[in-house]
Amino acid sequence: SLILLPVIIFIFIPIGMQCKHLHTSISFDFMLPSNAQSLTTYKTLGDTFGKGAISPYRLIVSGNDAGEKVDTRESFEVMQNVIKALEQPVETSLLVQANFTGIAWANNQAISFTTFEMAQECAALWTCPMESLREL
Repeated sequence: SLILLPVIIFIFIPIGMQCKHLHTSISFDFMLPSNAQSLTTYKTLGDTFGKGAISPYRLIVSGNDAGEKVDTRESFEVMQNVIKALEQPVETSLLVQANFTGIAWANNQAISFTTFEMAQECAALWTCPMESLREL
């Protein structure tokens, strides 16, 4: 067993040295062997239609780092400006269709902060003056 221990250590040193080069990711690419036909097809579809068509992007707006809330009038303005900027056509963009949904945007249109406030009040009540607000 004293001879076996140095042999095991000798074998695992190169493996351990390579571990520092490993990176973690949630990317689909790393879940398949590099020569898999399904990975080649996945990359071809991504190159043809854009990566967002296969795995839609999610943009999360958070005020945590700044100690701010996202349910304020100012935050609504920022979120809506970001969405409007993302909707602008760009020559090099592969963006085919964008569907933005959140507290400040739904059904391809901006939600006013006043409407958001009314929807919050409506959610707290059993009856609602405008039943369509319950869907927001």
